[in-house]
Amino acid sequence: MNDLERLQRFASGDQDAFTEIVRQHVNAVYSTAWRVLQNSHLAEEVTQDTFSLLAQKAPALRRDVIIIAWLHRTSWNLAMKTLRTETRRRDREQQITSTEMTTSTPDPTWKQISPILDEGIESLGEPDRRALLLRFFEEKTSSEISIALGISETAARSRVSRAVERLRLWFKKRGVTLTSASLITLLTTYSLQAAPEMLFLTANSAAKLTANSLIPVSFGTKLLIVLAKMKLKTAIISGVAVLFALLVANQIRININDQTLTATEQLPALLQDLKEQRKSVFAGLKSRLGNESAAEKKERQALEEIKGILYSKDSDSQLPPMGMREAILASGSRKREALDMLRDALHSGDRRASYRAAMSLQFLREFADELVPEILALMKKSTDGYLISSIASCGFGLNHQDTRRPVDIDGHDTQILPAVIEAFKANPAAAEGMRTWFGSYFRYNKTDQSAGLNLLSPLLDSPDSQQRLTAALLLAHTGGKDDPRLTDALLTGWKSKGDVNDLEILSALKAIGTPARSAGETVVEFARQSRDFHDQAYDTLALIAPDLRTQIPELDEKLKKLEAAAELENKMQSGKGSASDLLLALQNPEARMKAVESLGTLSDHASEILPRLREILNAGDSDMSYGANNYLDAVSRSIRKLDPSAPAYVSSPNMSRPLIEVSTSLDKKEDKGSKALGDKLVDRQSSPRPYTLEEVISIVEKIKAVDPALASTFVKKLGNTDLTEMQTLSAQLKEKGYGAK
Repeated sequence: MNDLERLQRFASGDQDAFTEIVRQHVNAVYSTAWRVLQNSHLAEEVTQDTFSLLAQKAPALRRDVIIIAWLHRTSWNLAMKTLRTETRRRDREQQITSTEMTTSTPDPTWKQISPILDEGIESLGEPDRRALLLRFFEEKTSSEISIALGISETAARSRVSRAVERLRLWFKKRGVTLTSASLITLLTTYSLQAAPEMLFLTANSAAKLTANSLIPVSFGTKLLIVLAKMKLKTAIISGVAVLFALLVANQIRININDQTLTATEQLPALLQDLKEQRKSVFAGLKSRLGNESAAEKKERQALEEIKGILYSKDSDSQLPPMGMREAILASGSRKREALDMLRDALHSGDRRASYRAAMSLQFLREFADELVPEILALMKKSTDGYLISSIASCGFGLNHQDTRRPVDIDGHDTQILPAVIEAFKANPAAAEGMRTWFGSYFRYNKTDQSAGLNLLSPLLDSPDSQQRLTAALLLAHTGGKDDPRLTDALLTGWKSKGDVNDLEILSALKAIGTPARSAGETVVEFARQSRDFHDQAYDTLALIAPDLRTQIPELDEKLKKLEAAAELENKMQSGKGSASDLLLALQNPEARMKAVESLGTLSDHASEILPRLREILNAGDSDMSYGANNYLDAVSRSIRKLDPSAPAYVSSPNMSRPLIEVSTSLDKKEDKGSKALGDKLVDRQSSPRPYTLEEVISIVEKIKAVDPALASTFVKKLGNTDLTEMQTLSAQLKEKGYGAK
């Protein structure tokens, strides 16, 4: 008997049939809820609510439903909703470590993907999602999957493989790179966790009681439904009074596993829910009664827009999010409520909402005095490095004009930069946030960096290698780069392979120059082993250990090219360089940038120069060298200088984000044409070649053919930037009838 047959028998009165459904799926539902909530108590509540909803909807479910797919989507939605509830958030923050799952998950990659796994699964098309859930959440064989989906066994295997690959690509777009084989291993090993033993009994009992209409799925939800139906303030007061009387009289009781729980015990949470809803309820009543002024309406709509942006399901990765600045500005006299919304989102547990909130705080500078201490407190306790980095960027932006002015932290006047260091010392995860804050400080204070240098220098003597490394990475790009302790700190930290990537180490050593000579042999070894950063390693060696050129042919070749580039620059400065010299220099990676920029000034030789520049630009797709984007942009600019009638070009990196977002939307569609177009757009955005208006029009036409609304949104996003070239491109597209004018 399959799940659907059991559900139909339950609808006809067979209680044991539903018990078997709960028994089979309780671990999968609980695992999904726990990954989102990271809290056993809340995960159990979501698990019970999920099965209660299944029991209620049993008679109405379609005959082609796949129960595990329905349960996954429902439990994920309920868990996400729970995260967005302020009462739940406070409850979650107060939990002690004993509420966490005890199952060991030592794999660091699983720790990366686990919090967003279910979002990724829900992003898949329905056929792929069903196949993947059956394979890894129900642990079915290819034969069993083929029966469940009504397809051949070969097609079932193919569909599972396709789902895994699409999920892998979804993770890759979010910065997590792994192979399909490793993803399969992680899903097989960790996706199912054992639910608490008592949860099966409570979920089963609660679901059956709900199906018999003895209790509501959620007591708090029922209260809000009652309030939503009330028209007047007096009705709300009366409703709460009646509810309170019922609670005190113990008239509402829930029987679960032979235990009686009075709803009175839920009173504090219910009243808190009511308090939190009061403002929005009254604002809604005022709007419905027609007493809302135009200004009040604008502010209310702005708050609704802010909430919509924060919790949008849109895959838009732009930070700060599109439209947030304008919405916060429009909130006017209710800007304090806008701030509270951002605070709630920041602590909601919803990763996308928290990132959006973190990068939006910069638009609330008038609240800097209270926000900066909160930001520093979050830096002390959060384990999310990206969130810390984002909020540190905003923290500096809120207070960059007066970093020495003290702020009130825990009742004490504290200067900000020392407080940033203290947050880092208390929480190693804040390393990236500290680099962000101090990096911004040094860029903003180029003339007087003494405050930052004096604070970072003592960290070079710390017994903690990661503290020494973090300080060295910052000091290497400042006036403190001559400190002899830097190189040792960088090498020790490099060997420990912490949260710092190889490029950051190489960049720091390169900035130090020959005083970092002792790192030469380590960089040589890295250059021989590395495939990704081979060229960057030799760039570093050329500056820190040029004496090794006689031993290393690759280094000697690099230095010869650098010397040729310097010779060309001297020629150009003395007026002896020719167009032929510059064209020849285009073959030298070290000289080509300066050469192409100089070529753009030689209008008298345009006929000689333009064919070569156009040839380089047309072959841009195959240029995967380091710095190719900047080089090809310079080529396009020189072409325009020599031939003003040439088409305008748009930089490839500026087009990358809008293309990724639209390709993600296309990939969610079921038809092969949309998915194929999405794949082509992903391939195109990986090329460094700039775009012409004609090519962008062609892209818009192709998007429009499968989804006109998506094409319009794409054109709008192109112009939603401070970059003049993107705004011009969007305006040109609108003039030609693409997108809303």
